[in-house]
Amino acid sequence: MTAGAVVLSPALPGPRTEAARRAARRLVDLAGGRLLMGTDDPDGFPADGEGPVREVTVSPFRLAATTVTNAQFATFVKATGHVTEAEEFGFSFVFGGSPGRHMCNIWQGDFPALNTAEDGWEGTAPVT
Repeated sequence: MTAGAVVLSPALPGPRTEAARRAARRLVDLAGGRLLMGTDDPDGFPADGEGPVREVTVSPFRLAATTVTNAQFATFVKATGHVTEAEEFGFSFVFGGSPGRHMCNIWQGDFPALNTAEDGWEGTAPVT
């Protein structure tokens, strides 16, 4: 590992409920390793950890094969009292400037004037 490298590792205990254990069995094992993270683009925001580019080492971890559903997130919020940054700050940010691909599955087109539903879904898309 090089000097100044960041080590990211899992810090949560194993699943405690049967539902959580079932969900954990559907996770994909990822080996971890070394990678370059961040950007040197002047539009990067260093205060959010977007830059500069630096080497990090990630320990092996498990990841769900699909994104979290709205229902799963609602269950999580009810169980933990989690407050999102959008709720905390009173707004959210929609990613723009991504020609040829979708960076978010809730809107395509000129936000907020025209939603083209180019991905086949007018709002959120199914996780699969």
